[in-house]
Amino acid sequence: MAGFSSLEIGKKALLAQKFGLDITSNNIANVNTPGYSRRVAILSEDNSIRKNGFFMGNSVVVQKIQSFRNEYYDREIRTNESKRAAYDVDSQFLKRVEILLGEPNGDTIDNNISEFFKTFEQASNNPENIGLRTNILQKAKELTDRFNNTAVSLQNLRAETIIGIKSDVDSINGLLNDIVDLNKMITNNVNKNDETSQKFNDEIENKIQELSKYIDIKVAKNEDSSVNIFVNGINLVTGIYHTDIKYKIESDPSTNEITANLYKFDSETGVETKLETQSGSVFSYLKLHNEVFDPIDNSSNFSVSKELNSFVNTFATKINDMFVTGFGLNDTNPLNPPNRYLFIPYDTSLVNPNSQITAFNIGVNNLLVQNPQDIPLSDKANEPGNTEIARKISNFANDKTFMSNLSPLEYYSNFISRFGNATKTAIDGLSNSKLIDEQLNSQRESFMGVNLDEEAVNLIKYQKSFEAASRIITMTNELMATVINLGR
Repeated sequence: MAGFSSLEIGKKALLAQKFGLDITSNNIANVNTPGYSRRVAILSEDNSIRKNGFFMGNSVVVQKIQSFRNEYYDREIRTNESKRAAYDVDSQFLKRVEILLGEPNGDTIDNNISEFFKTFEQASNNPENIGLRTNILQKAKELTDRFNNTAVSLQNLRAETIIGIKSDVDSINGLLNDIVDLNKMITNNVNKNDETSQKFNDEIENKIQELSKYIDIKVAKNEDSSVNIFVNGINLVTGIYHTDIKYKIESDPSTNEITANLYKFDSETGVETKLETQSGSVFSYLKLHNEVFDPIDNSSNFSVSKELNSFVNTFATKINDMFVTGFGLNDTNPLNPPNRYLFIPYDTSLVNPNSQITAFNIGVNNLLVQNPQDIPLSDKANEPGNTEIARKISNFANDKTFMSNLSPLEYYSNFISRFGNATKTAIDGLSNSKLIDEQLNSQRESFMGVNLDEEAVNLIKYQKSFEAASRIITMTNELMATVINLGR
């Protein structure tokens, strides 16, 4: 009976085709499973056996299960996901600043500035009119309120970035822990060929891809299929070990600048290593906090808060410098100017009085609000009809010596233009990264995703092969029955 090798060949063929049928069935079952990579059974001829001086075939065996996951697509998608997340956070915050500044609906700060200068032009035609003088204070108050509200809103947006950083850090630490748990499963569950479950490989790649949305990472695979995770060359995951990251709010004593920074924290040694990120949502939050919304930003990058404070500082100081040399309606002493100023805080005793004026604290001198007749529109005492100071301030609207060889309105328009470019860069970057993401995912899906038409063909192929193998066993059984009957 042992001579009937066809029976053994048929049995092995049945098992191999059944195995292929199981793999195909699993692919079809997971057609909608996110991150699932299709698999295929790789069949090969079993080792030949020597019989009657010849080497004969010994049926088929399953050599391995091949997964169609591709490291190139995974890496490119992770990189793009990281950039996309950064652009997404940037665009969300900068769009809110755009609305805050009144762009592009026309309710802008430069309109308030224009209205402010017009009041001096109007008052210069009738300087003794208290109503026109009151209008100066009213428009000045509207302008300072707008500066104050803008500064407070920018400060609130900066506080929101800290909430974003905290949330991202918690998510990153959770994902690092999940990746280490999967690394442990991978190293503890291997087959006879030292291969791990494809399920674990898919799951860990899904976790890594999710991690890349928060922070830019590099991934290295070990021989046992576990992974190591790095950020700018600093390891966060090494096999079955990982270190947490945390953020710290730090103050520079020399400049009083407050920044948020990311650190790798080793709980065993207590050593902290600063992490320099290049993309990801946490990178965007840090950049917004430390640069865009930082009023004392010392980097060379664009800062909305710092630029606005610089503009307000110079604007208020130059107006005040003209005010303190003028006289009101009732001033009669030509040798002793009353030294009144329009914007507060302002202290002429300081070497650099404008150092205290910011968009956050600028206001209108309450003494003038209570006594509009004291507004110094004249450059000489006891000349109520003199409007030299009023005209000087009105003409200041076109003074190109204001800042950077630009007039106040030109400088502010340039500031808005720079901000608009930053916003456009974020929006365009988000749009482009979404397009790239769609293309990469489509290409990866066509390579590793389940194609129902292809799997249907495989089902038929394995079914027919299984039926053929069954026929071998049937025929062998008939032959064996004939042999047995010959002996009767």
